[in-house]
Amino acid sequence: MAADVRVGQGVLATMDRFFLEESALDPARQAEITARFEGLVRASPDEGFSLRLHFRQMGGVPNAFAIPGGDVVVTDTLVELVEHPEELDSVLLHEIGHVHERHGMRHAIQASAITLVVSLLLGDVGGLGELATAVPIFLLQSSYSRKSEREADEYAFARMLKTGRDPK
Repeated sequence: MAADVRVGQGVLATMDRFFLEESALDPARQAEITARFEGLVRASPDEGFSLRLHFRQMGGVPNAFAIPGGDVVVTDTLVELVEHPEELDSVLLHEIGHVHERHGMRHAIQASAITLVVSLLLGDVGGLGELATAVPIFLLQSSYSRKSEREADEYAFARMLKTGRDPK
């Protein structure tokens, strides 16, 4: 099993345990969205990912996110806010873009490497060291996230055009 799949399984299990709740969406609505998702996946380049859609609740927060390895999670609240199916298609394509670009794994590896380097440089200096470690990681990751978001947007835009969907 690929490393990103193992990491993704652990991330989803942890999120299910601490942050997410079982979806309350009607099974027919879930099936309809899943069918659209599978159509988007079929129209995307095959890069060896096994993309899977999961529905969850997250305390009333509208959200969708990709997890390394191919899991895409969408919250009930986001689904309820969508007025047209194409709106959700664009969000799902954006998340598929994150998977295809391997943003989740890159983000995790980068954060781990930065934490290790800063920890080695600072040594064990207690709370001050933890703060000094956290701030650079936050700053570095925030610029990385903007780049990742732009790449995922570009992926979604291109796939929408390719599949005849209006990106507006």
